[in-house]
Amino acid sequence: MYITDNPDNYGDDITVMTRIGSEPWEDGFIKEWDLGHAAHIIPRSVGGDTTQYKCDYHSCSMDQD
Repeated sequence: MYITDNPDNYGDDITVMTRIGSEPWEDGFIKEWDLGHAAHIIPRSVGGDTTQYKCDYHSCSMDQD
């Protein structure tokens, strides 16, 4: 995951962004979170369900190939 606080940097060029972490490459209910240096909330792992852990669904539509 990458962030920027400069709207001029929005787009696909990650060289002008700051890397803050990685997210799971799978869909599922979030089991654990990472908290970034500026309170960025990033899913770390999935594996819960509607009654366990965080009860929030993470969807990853990126092509992994």
